[in-house]
Amino acid sequence: MDVNVTEKFITDGARMIADVWDKEYRGGRYAGESPVGFAGEVLAELARRPEIQHSRGLYVGCGNGRNYLKLAGADLDVIGLDVSAAGLEQIASKEPSLAHKLVQCDFLNYDNGMFGYIVAIQSFQHGDAARTAEYFRRAAAMLDAGGLLFVRVNAADTDVGHPHRITERSGGGFTVLYEGGPKSGLHVHFFSRGELEAAVTGSGLRMTRPPRMVTTKRPGGAPGSWSQWEMVAAREG
Repeated sequence: MDVNVTEKFITDGARMIADVWDKEYRGGRYAGESPVGFAGEVLAELARRPEIQHSRGLYVGCGNGRNYLKLAGADLDVIGLDVSAAGLEQIASKEPSLAHKLVQCDFLNYDNGMFGYIVAIQSFQHGDAARTAEYFRRAAAMLDAGGLLFVRVNAADTDVGHPHRITERSGGGFTVLYEGGPKSGLHVHFFSRGELEAAVTGSGLRMTRPPRMVTTKRPGGAPGSWSQWEMVAAREG
């Protein structure tokens, strides 16, 4: 099943991320898993704002559709963007009618007009502090006046489980380079609350819902827990 491809996605950083996630999706990652609760909250917030709900949306890092399919299934006009060809192909295989809405591209190089809302669930954490801050600036530049940004990212309270080393600390957050596990070779950022708020306000957005931390135990009885921030911001009208 063909999906839309733009050659601009092939940057060095995006290529490594794509290779890792292609392997993960082909190995069954997220197969059969339910959407995260935040996806339902996105739908509820959009339902309260019909002028935004009926506009064009963008899902950054849609992967193989665990959360994207829930949004698209609610009759939203939402483009699914990801660097992983394997993930996009799996979405198109499940829902062929969505194939024309799927785009393989690095978000920082994506240019397709303005959007009423942007959703980024566990995607604005890929890279170091500079790259992740740029995600927020790029999102702000792509939102219509009054548009909404929905973000879920790693929190610095997380017990990082796989072998890694910390490569930088910034504003209470930190970046790791994974040296083992499924994300081996990738830099991933973990945000403090203050750092996340600074990324939002520094991009010119306004918090409409302050960051809320969600913590879950690791599956399979593994020690430690995983924490994410969930937040909503708006571009001033």
